[in-house]
Amino acid sequence: MRIQSVLFGAFLFTGLQAQALGGKRSPTPSGDVFEQMIIPDALCGDGTPYSIYVRKGDPAKVLLHFEGGGACWSKGSCFGKVKFTSLHDTPGIYENKYLGSHVGDTTFQDQTYVYLPYCTGDMHGASHKATYTSKKIVYHFGRSNFTKALAWLEDNTDRIVERASEVILYGESAGALGVLMNLDQVAAIAGPQANKVALIDSPGLHFNDSIWNRFDSDYLKGIDRSLASNSMKRERNSGILAPQMRNFCDANPSWKIGVTQSTRDMVMSALFGKLTPIQHYFRVMGESGIHQTLWNPNDNCSSWVPDTTKHVFSIEKSGWSKETWDGVSNADFTRDLITSPLRAQHPSHH
Repeated sequence: MRIQSVLFGAFLFTGLQAQALGGKRSPTPSGDVFEQMIIPDALCGDGTPYSIYVRKGDPAKVLLHFEGGGACWSKGSCFGKVKFTSLHDTPGIYENKYLGSHVGDTTFQDQTYVYLPYCTGDMHGASHKATYTSKKIVYHFGRSNFTKALAWLEDNTDRIVERASEVILYGESAGALGVLMNLDQVAAIAGPQANKVALIDSPGLHFNDSIWNRFDSDYLKGIDRSLASNSMKRERNSGILAPQMRNFCDANPSWKIGVTQSTRDMVMSALFGKLTPIQHYFRVMGESGIHQTLWNPNDNCSSWVPDTTKHVFSIEKSGWSKETWDGVSNADFTRDLITSPLRAQHPSHH
């Protein structure tokens, strides 16, 4: 049997490694092409194989994108008439949901782009099986899938994350929580001198205090383990996670960390947070909110907090150009975070 090799940017897939390729997807609207790569032993929520999608680019610049898309924790939220998330990798869903020129920006055009689909319903943070009906098992394997995907990347791309001079983690919505619950895995292998940036787009962090009652004990154990691995702790009787961002930032001093979160986020307030938009506003802007928590411009963390009901910014044209009250756009905030030195001032904007 002739062993074929596939030149993928500056990495080489050979022999058995090349069999992990699942085939090309059609080009995105802006002409980018992502290669499907099936991750061995990783599963979507419905038990089908889990894949990642990679756009070849500069191997020295790596961008890992945790896809967002709701969550589920019960028979109704996982299988009801109105589903709260998808438990299957939907072909082509990434085509309009990534950082690129289709949102009017070329900042991320050169990167090797690793798209991490969201098909486990667990905010990329759990590692357990759940039985919500007598006939259906849900594989909440979000964190364990990422562990396997990251190991596969390192094994099959000549340690691309470890050797990169720039590593960017991005996630929107549930994917933003995925960044918070998985940065430790990337930090363990990223080079000490690399320009390391975490972009956390609309994570919520300001929920109703009864929010944890909807999850069963196995679900919460997985979330708690993932949070603890990133120096964060869920308070049993509080839905406000924003103060934990201080611990997250302190635990990752070599990372520049930016959080974008609207004051009246309709999805994270009314749909998932059990709050009205106005109640959400006062939580975001209050003493325990993200705005004041990350106010210090002399540390490695900052926030961008526009007064709007919008949910998710950086993967949409309207969100990329959106400005806060002090006239700073999301685009400016993001670019400055990436390009400025680690010890430079990183002010929060409101």
